[in-house]
Amino acid sequence: MSAAQAAAVSHAAREWRVRFVHPEKATELARLSVGESDVAPLVADALGIAVAELEAQRAEAREQVRASARLLLEDHEVRAACAHLPFRPGQTIVALGDSLTDDALSWAHQLNAVLEEVYPDDPPAVVNAGRSGDTTADVIDRLDLVLAREPDWVIQLLGTNDVRHHGGRRVFSPGQTGTNFDTIQHILVTLGGTRLIRMTPPPVAAPAVEAATAVPGVRLRWQQEDLARVGRHLMRSDATVIDLHAPLLPHARALLDPDGLHPHIVGHRAILRVFLLSVATLPWSGADDVNELPIAVVGHHEGAAS
Repeated sequence: MSAAQAAAVSHAAREWRVRFVHPEKATELARLSVGESDVAPLVADALGIAVAELEAQRAEAREQVRASARLLLEDHEVRAACAHLPFRPGQTIVALGDSLTDDALSWAHQLNAVLEEVYPDDPPAVVNAGRSGDTTADVIDRLDLVLAREPDWVIQLLGTNDVRHHGGRRVFSPGQTGTNFDTIQHILVTLGGTRLIRMTPPPVAAPAVEAATAVPGVRLRWQQEDLARVGRHLMRSDATVIDLHAPLLPHARALLDPDGLHPHIVGHRAILRVFLLSVATLPWSGADDVNELPIAVVGHHEGAAS
C-alpha cells in the first residue's frame, strides 16, 4: 500500500470514528453531565488530530445533514406529509437507538434538520440518544437519562444488536427481546408519560456484514429473517409501529455502507422518508390541530429526493 493509499485509509477511518464514537454518551459519563466539548480533546488525541480538525469534521457532518434534509423536502410527498406531523412547536423529541441512530449522519439528525425547516418559529428539538452497540437491555439501563430530558415524544429504532450472532450464538432470544421491548414501553409510556413511536429494524446486506466483521475468534453475523421477525413482533403488538424492513429491503444494498450494516447518508434519508410518510398518517389521539400547523414547508418547490 502506498503512502497516499495509507493516508486515504486513515482519513476514512477517522471519518468513521467521528460518525460513531461519542464517549460522552457512555452511561457513567452522561450521569455526570459530561458533554461533547468536555471529551473533545480526548477524542481528538485518540484520532491523532487537533481539536480544531475534529470540530471541522463534525461541522462538515452537520452540513451534510442539513443538505440532505433540504433535498428530502424537495420530495412533494414528504412535503405534504410534513403538514400533518403530530409534533408541536417547542416540543422535545428523543431519538432512542443504537448506532443506526447514533451516527452523526443519521435519520435522527436529519429529522432535526427537517423540523428546523418545517417549523419556522419554534421547532421541536430532536435529542439524539442513540448509542453505538446498544441492545434493548442496554437501553433499559439508561432510560432514566432519557426521561430526564422530559421528552414529549420518544422515537425508538432498536433490535438490530439483539439479533447479532457471535459465532453461532445469538445475543438474545426472541422472547428476551420481546420482554425488553415491553419493559421499555412500560417505563417510557406508563411510568414516564411520554409518547412512543417505534420503528422496526431496517434490513442489512448479510454477506457484506459477515465479510466486514470477520474478527479473529469471533464471527459476527446478522440474518435478514431475524430482523424481519423482530419487526413482525413489534407490528403485532402495536398498530402504530412503522415498518422500515419491507419498504427498504429491495434497495438495501444500495442504501448501506460497505459494511452492509450501517446506512450511509442517502440510506438514512430513505429511513427518514419512510418515517415521515408513515407518522403523518397515524391516528395520534390528543395531537390536536395536526392539520393546521403553521409550517414553512408549503413554500418549497416540487421535486424528487434521491
